[in-house]
Amino acid sequence: MAQGVKLRSLLDDVVELVSRVRRARDSRQVVVLCDGKETIWAAAAARSELVGAIWILDFFHVAENLMTAATAIHGDTAEARRRDEKQREKLRLDQHGVEHVVRSMSCYRRLLPGDCNERKVLGNAIGYFRDHRERMRYAQFIALGLPIGSGPVESAAKNLVQARL
Repeated sequence: MAQGVKLRSLLDDVVELVSRVRRARDSRQVVVLCDGKETIWAAAAARSELVGAIWILDFFHVAENLMTAATAIHGDTAEARRRDEKQREKLRLDQHGVEHVVRSMSCYRRLLPGDCNERKVLGNAIGYFRDHRERMRYAQFIALGLPIGSGPVESAAKNLVQARL
């Protein structure tokens, strides 16, 4: 319950800031950039102040899922790392990168025995990419000059908090 209260409080603060910026700057575009936790997306989607925002799934979290899938396919090997980098590049540069990644994982998944853990891991990754596909249009986001990762903001926030303490 406490985590839900913290999320609502943080979201209230963010929405208030967005509202103030929009009032002051005549209809600026808003980007909502979050990790893959569905409760965060649901809470943000419920806020009318965020209607019309561009929704982006943090690329760092996507990359974690790509590596998990690559490891399920190739083990902890150089081939897994090579595959991971190739898939990251595909997501960043190709307008159809998500579809490519899902197709590729699905092909590998069909080759695995039905009861093995690696098949379950790939099934989870495929579901993750399908569920968030609209939030993973990275080539389009990059072309628009939008951020695809929250790292710089998180780092700045961390440094500000440390400086104030």
